[in-house]
Amino acid sequence: GEYYAFEKAYYPKSKWYGGFSYVDLLAEGVTEKFIDVTMRGYEHAIGDEFGKTVPGIFTDEPNIRPPGGKNTMRWSPALFTDFQKRWGYDLKLHLPSLFEDVGDWKRVRHNYYQLLLELFIERWSKPWYRYCENHNLIWTGHYWEHGWPNPEHGSDNMAMYAWHQMPGIDMLFNALDERPDQFGNVRAVKELASVANQLGRERTLSETYGAAGWELRFEDMKRLGDWEYVLGVNFMNQHLSYMTLVGDRKHDFPQSFSYHTPWWPYYKTLADYFARLSLALSSGEQRNTILIIEPTTTTWMYASWGESPEKLDELGDTFNSFLKQLEQRHIEYDLGSEHIIADHGSVEGDRFVVGKRAYSLVVLPAGTESLNGTTVRLLQEYVRHGGRVVCLGDPPARVDGAPSGALVQLANADSARWITAASLNEPSVAELLKSPDYELLDAASVSGQVFHMRRMFEDGQLLFFTNFSLKEASAFQCRVSGTAVLQLNTFTGEIEPYPGQSGEEAVSFSVSLAPGGSLLLFVSDHLEQPPASQPVWQRDEVSPAGPITVERLSPNVLTLDYCDLTMNDSTEHGLYFYTAANKIWQAHGFDDNPWVSSSQYKTNILDKGNFADDSGFDVTYHFQVLAGVATDSLRAVIERPELWNVAVNRQPVDAVQGKWWLDRQFGVYDIGQFVHKGDNTITLSRRPMHILAELEPVYLIGDFQLMSLPHGWQVVPDRGLILGEWRQQGLPFYAEAVSYQRTYSLRKGSRYVVQAPAWYGTVIEVRVNGEQAGIIGWQPYELEITDWVCDGDNTIELRVVGSLKNTLGPHHNVSRRGIVTPWSFKYAPAGQPAGLDYDLDGYGLFDEFAVVRLAGPAVAAD
Repeated sequence: GEYYAFEKAYYPKSKWYGGFSYVDLLAEGVTEKFIDVTMRGYEHAIGDEFGKTVPGIFTDEPNIRPPGGKNTMRWSPALFTDFQKRWGYDLKLHLPSLFEDVGDWKRVRHNYYQLLLELFIERWSKPWYRYCENHNLIWTGHYWEHGWPNPEHGSDNMAMYAWHQMPGIDMLFNALDERPDQFGNVRAVKELASVANQLGRERTLSETYGAAGWELRFEDMKRLGDWEYVLGVNFMNQHLSYMTLVGDRKHDFPQSFSYHTPWWPYYKTLADYFARLSLALSSGEQRNTILIIEPTTTTWMYASWGESPEKLDELGDTFNSFLKQLEQRHIEYDLGSEHIIADHGSVEGDRFVVGKRAYSLVVLPAGTESLNGTTVRLLQEYVRHGGRVVCLGDPPARVDGAPSGALVQLANADSARWITAASLNEPSVAELLKSPDYELLDAASVSGQVFHMRRMFEDGQLLFFTNFSLKEASAFQCRVSGTAVLQLNTFTGEIEPYPGQSGEEAVSFSVSLAPGGSLLLFVSDHLEQPPASQPVWQRDEVSPAGPITVERLSPNVLTLDYCDLTMNDSTEHGLYFYTAANKIWQAHGFDDNPWVSSSQYKTNILDKGNFADDSGFDVTYHFQVLAGVATDSLRAVIERPELWNVAVNRQPVDAVQGKWWLDRQFGVYDIGQFVHKGDNTITLSRRPMHILAELEPVYLIGDFQLMSLPHGWQVVPDRGLILGEWRQQGLPFYAEAVSYQRTYSLRKGSRYVVQAPAWYGTVIEVRVNGEQAGIIGWQPYELEITDWVCDGDNTIELRVVGSLKNTLGPHHNVSRRGIVTPWSFKYAPAGQPAGLDYDLDGYGLFDEFAVVRLAGPAVAAD
């Protein structure tokens, strides 16, 4: 009964729903097209679930989706009964309105999605919340699947955050232009922060960085995390930490915060940074005085189960652009969910109250056509007691989705309290949106993409600023109520004075942010502001005492991702490993690799691993070796070595006991003695077939470089490295660190900074005289090294670290950056392309680094 979209799935054509005849439905105004589309959608849902073809009821064509690719409407056995109780009319007679713009479709859709929301919260969210409360547990996670304003995944995610002890969202990818619903989506994070403010939730979680790819850099991690935090996240759940990379797991929405990644030894700096931010931004309170009612209940009216109308996208784009304008102008606000308002809303004098927050201004954004009845009654009371409403556009003409003149009457009755405006630019509106105790001076001239957050304490307030732009620096001035400014160094934990000018009841100060930069300040209500000047140090570049040396610190890598497949006495040559793997699984009774994007629940996969004794396969990987290569250094790396019989040039080899590379389940084989000039082969045999025998690339590691061939690569002698891209110097798949080292004559007692103006990698480790002095990972790409300097010659070393992108991929058919899913690895040319055509990142140090002495302070600047 779970899949009933109607009472019976196989009624004859003369019957449709619940005893209504086909003719009766036509008489009610139901079109043949609607009946046909509805039943086709139902057939598709049944066919998908049970893996079979369901013959068409009104057509011989099986499994046809309704327009827009949607399945049938959301349904439960109690839907029609509950709908009748909630809204007082029979949904069965209005089903066409859920699909097409017929009848009273706006009201029907609103009422439908409102009921779904209420039922889901009552039957899912509240029971889980109460269970966790009773068992002293914190329930978190995310409902949001990035579809707003389309309610396909849930009528109102914001409403459901109210039933988490720690409300949560997720933020995926690293591609602002292609996926603006992820990072850059202000609304998603502000929903989370607003619920936390209104219901007193101290911590707010985000599952962060998923599917951004193995190539995610520290600069990206900091910038993306800063953006979440400044908007309201304060508990980061990094996505994710792989227990192992064997098989398809390495392709499952990477990256991984684990020992596998070459940057993992340096991540502590960022982990501590976000730990300090988490503490700071979960302390105090964010007290916004403007409430913006999110137009979710309006969007319901335009969400049909037929074709997705352009109006729905228009509403979403308009609202998201509106919020970006508010953030750009540093206007402080909370969002309001009408469901939360119904549960926690009230009016106290001229304040509109939602839970623990009282608002002096309510804003109805452009495009708002309907509000729920409870919201309207509260607004009427609020305006009657002196509260103010800014309505951007005409007053909503509907209540609960039905036509109503209630808000038009309210607007006409008190135009002084109900302010109708066309945009934020109208002077009267701009004045109302200003904060009385915080001002961004000359906001229109601020460069970059600056966001801010304020949190209030008994003795002052905390301010956090970030610049989301990676291209433009930002400099601006602020005026904040208080007497003095302190800087909280989020990298060291130190607290120190910050230059500012104290005036009557306010302090003014300047902020300079590098691209991707951030700043955490505390404005005190009691301390005295120190002198309003900041020393400017003269920078003198120090001449090096010797040449720069460049050294690879780990074995080079060749990823072998094309192979020959022998199975059932037949051989296919030059197959991409993923293609070969699918052929293997299909020959052994599977549609494809059962482990792809899968979870092992008990034995739903393992129990299928009963294969005949004569099952199995052989795969052979080829690699070309030029004369002069140090073959004694060559090792092969093969996943799950216990599963395979391995031969190099037909000579059996065994894995070195206890030795692994990259992952503890990646075995290492000494193969140098069997390698010769020209074509070489590594053959893996698996007989009988095994359920864990996932075919993956084989890796060749050792002291060599690579040269592109018309098909793949050739292993050539190691000729050393110079400044420049690694991939152009025979290290296209290399992920670990390359050392750039130089000697400088320095004086202990002077201040020194090392600068790396031209480089690309995930992070740089800086070493002074063999000791780690810190990292360079974000602009302005410099690090002070004063504490590690001694008198005389000093060895300064920069270790540029790559990423597993170049080792693990994806390497082929990459059409977009920053979005890496299991499907990114599935496709490649039928024949192996030239090495130069592999998709690889250009890591390396491209110009000499500099050591700069800070002399002065030479000048005092305001």
